[in-house]
Amino acid sequence: MARPVPVSGGFIGSAAAQPSYKPTTSVSVITFLGGKDRYFGRFDTGITQWQERLARAPEAARADLANGITVTTATCGDGSTVEIYRLPEMGHSWPGAAQGELSDAQAGVNATDLAWDFFTAHTIHGR
Repeated sequence: MARPVPVSGGFIGSAAAQPSYKPTTSVSVITFLGGKDRYFGRFDTGITQWQERLARAPEAARADLANGITVTTATCGDGSTVEIYRLPEMGHSWPGAAQGELSDAQAGVNATDLAWDFFTAHTIHGR
């Protein structure tokens, strides 16, 4: 089953603004938000609303990485996990990509590797 990985993208728009916008089954999410992306505020608000709708546990774990990068991990009421990387020096890019128009090899994390690890750990085998 394919899993979405928002990178400099997220839960915004008219559907996402509706309180009913949430999954009917548990789905874990990892997202990467660039602090210099022109939509950072909207993306950050969207993922926060997503967590609130899923009854996020108040004790989210936070880690501070190099270059001001933070990662928060929270378990939600439906059993899903939401992991958010906030990269203050990144724009609308794919962190860690070595080539391509939207690549940011110097972002400080590698979104491809982190997403792979995340979904390997959060996938129910056989679905």
